[in-house]
Amino acid sequence: MNNKQNIEETEQAAMRLVVRAIKNFFPQAKGIFRQETDLPQDVAEDCTAEAMQSLGASNLRHRLFGKIDYKKAIWLFFPDREQAVALFVDSKAEKPEGAGTATIQLTQTSLEVRMIRNGQAVNEQGLLPTKISSPVGDLQVITIFVKYVYIALEHHGYDLKNIIVFCIPSGELQAEYNPNEYKGFWRAGRNAPSRGEEFRVRVKLSELKEFADWRVVKIN
Repeated sequence: MNNKQNIEETEQAAMRLVVRAIKNFFPQAKGIFRQETDLPQDVAEDCTAEAMQSLGASNLRHRLFGKIDYKKAIWLFFPDREQAVALFVDSKAEKPEGAGTATIQLTQTSLEVRMIRNGQAVNEQGLLPTKISSPVGDLQVITIFVKYVYIALEHHGYDLKNIIVFCIPSGELQAEYNPNEYKGFWRAGRNAPSRGEEFRVRVKLSELKEFADWRVVKIN
């Protein structure tokens, strides 16, 4: 197995871990969303943290930094190897009309974003590294997103319809997932370059799923 296959296998194992945690917690998440009065985004972040803590993982003592809700250094084990991982899990909350895409920031990916926007080629380098040094060696950086799709109830609370979990490929898989501006899964983000707003980009979830079915999982 070559290095790129190892990276993909490790991302898939981390994805299974997060999906299982969210599946286990889904009934509780529905109840929490229904009773909460906080903003949906805040509720989503709390649910993800509780879900991950409830399932647990093989702990690796190394502090992680970054603008992502849940981050933890862990071990993942395979028949032929063990892999140290920097797991970054970010939460999002949106109404059903926005369920087909998800907005991310450059600080949340190691890929170079290659796409066409307003007829012009865009090449924006993600700011997350592919590896992080630690006392046990390099940690493979993995970014997974948990998107809570909800409807606001009449008086208070929210009806949580489903949860979409998706995994963005490592920048080391650039050639496989986004080799140029015409092949990828990006859409223009909700930012206005003319006003100097921070660059954002949206992931088209159906197109990411076409690259690898396991990278997008819907939980009902």
